[in-house]
Amino acid sequence: MSTSAGNSLSIGLDDFEIRRRESNYRGWTLIQAGKSFESDEFFQQYDLSPNLPRGGIIGAAQLNNCYLDPRKEFWIYEFDNPIKFKKLYPIAGKQATLWKAANKQEQLIFASCWQEISKIMDSIQQ
Repeated sequence: MSTSAGNSLSIGLDDFEIRRRESNYRGWTLIQAGKSFESDEFFQQYDLSPNLPRGGIIGAAQLNNCYLDPRKEFWIYEFDNPIKFKKLYPIAGKQATLWKAANKQEQLIFASCWQEISKIMDSIQQ
């Protein structure tokens, strides 16, 4: 995901992402922001600093729907309950739409992220 798309999703400016593939998965999804500077003009549109986290997992959201756009050109993923993490979890993104940890280091990073989601959700429910 681009840096701008990841950050806009994790802070609730956007609630969707456009992808080329369908997904039947529904539930919590980690949000990874890439290192690219290509979409930095987006930050100006929302009066945000372009110095936001890059190159890692920055938050999470619940994927609740996935449908084909009316022109049947791409898939729209709809998200709810965005969470912006307080820290960046450095990890390189993959081209797969929804990817899994590929090694022990990535498994530890994913586990830390899931723990952060659990803590945030517990604090909300209390």
